[in-house]
Amino acid sequence: MTATTLLGRLSVVAALCCVAACGAEYPCDNPVVLLSVDSQAQCYFDPPVRISESSIITPLGGEPTLELGFYSEQLYEPLADGDDLPLGEPQTGAWVMPALRTGGLGMRAAVRCSLDTLDGDRLGRTHVAVTFNLLVDGHFEYAVLPIAIAGAHGMADVQHLVGSGVLLECTVTDKEGKFASSSVSLFFTELG
Repeated sequence: MTATTLLGRLSVVAALCCVAACGAEYPCDNPVVLLSVDSQAQCYFDPPVRISESSIITPLGGEPTLELGFYSEQLYEPLADGDDLPLGEPQTGAWVMPALRTGGLGMRAAVRCSLDTLDGDRLGRTHVAVTFNLLVDGHFEYAVLPIAIAGAHGMADVQHLVGSGVLLECTVTDKEGKFASSSVSLFFTELG
């Protein structure tokens, strides 16, 4: 394990430890000491802290929110109407891979997304159960949600779609039944 990887794990674990010890009230006065980090990046407290699921399930309160975005060269950008949505060809087929960021929802949730032409033709859809990752700002994120373009075996099958408008719609529902939805009108581009 490199020093950079270890420092990255330590910062994520430290953030999770603070949320677990303090709940949604961060920073807090609870005495938290990170004693050690093992190979699975788990945290230990002194004094011992009992971590309940509710301590880390919804670190941000308030109304449920969902933001759709995209990673390009490891940088996140939120998607807005009129933006480009790159088509990818990871191994087989053609895919879009948006990122999802939530607030006010639990970390375990069902995600439903659909991708349609502006004429209403369904290009792809997904319905999966996911576990979101906690960000340092208290939001949850699922960085890459693959949505396959139906019937595509490669970029040649979807080349005609480049430049055309599509509607990406997603809904996230946590295990408590809270949900948030978002949709954006986008234009297909090739992943470059």
